Amino acid sequence: MNIAELATLSDEAFERYMKSKGFRGMAAWTLSKKRRDYRDSLREQGQYLTGECPDCGEPLPPMALPGEVCPACDHVFTAPAAR
Repeated sequence: MNIAELATLSDEAFERYMKSKGFRGMAAWTLSKKRRDYRDSLREQGQYLTGECPDCGEPLPPMALPGEVCPACDHVFTAPAAR
């Protein structure tokens, strides 16, 4: 499962996945941090700075993830470009 797929899991499902794969300690912390960073990437890493959909102007959903669509206009949210 890649980080994008992990980011779509609920917190409970993510915890179950971590336990099923035997992630503990630093490995679990690192994967959990990568997941949080990916989930937050739309807002906190410079994408969609206005907090609005660029097509319709509606507010960005609080937990919008790359690849999801705007509920108002079907704009597909994208992740920030790699730097």
